[in-house]
Amino acid sequence: MFRIRTIELACVALLAATGLVSAQQDVRSNFWIGTHLFSADQYAPVLKNAVGLRLSLLETEIDMNDDLRRHYRSHRVEVDDAVGTLTADLETKYGLSADKALMVMSGFGTGDPSDMLSVVYVGPPTNKFEVELARARLLSNSDQPAAQLYTSLLFLYAMIKEADTKAMDYQTIIAPLREKALSLTPQAQDADPRSVAQIRYNLEALTPP
Repeated sequence: MFRIRTIELACVALLAATGLVSAQQDVRSNFWIGTHLFSADQYAPVLKNAVGLRLSLLETEIDMNDDLRRHYRSHRVEVDDAVGTLTADLETKYGLSADKALMVMSGFGTGDPSDMLSVVYVGPPTNKFEVELARARLLSNSDQPAAQLYTSLLFLYAMIKEADTKAMDYQTIIAPLREKALSLTPQAQDADPRSVAQIRYNLEALTPP
């Protein structure tokens, strides 16, 4: 009986540990790539690779401590073709998965694929973060420096907004991301002067609690 009870307790402990690991794995936020139509072609997989590459490169440009690096790498780029090109579709996706939605993007194009315009949704505005919707040419990163820096700025803005909303530590998580984001604003403004100005204003006003 004692041996059976020991085995039962061990199984319970294993299940609890497995559940904890699963819960930890689930604590992540996604960059959602929705429908991206160019003529009749779906460019969502291409965008996933482009966004993933930009995130990887951006990581090398930030002086990260271990906590920030773990947090940064907990984000994923995922495709959901069910997300259409209407703003309401992006808002619905964000609202239905607010714990895992960091950003939702969809778009279309009729000219060159690199000119495909994506609508980027970073969630509802707050008293600290006014930007809700932005437009970006995500496939222009390779040959347009302003587009590249603007894309990076949007990613960082979304991460900072998430970290602040979740009351993450300012010095270890938010401050390094904010410093990098502010450094991008001078050159990124050519891509979208109005949004960049609003983002810069929000980030400059952000101070330790």
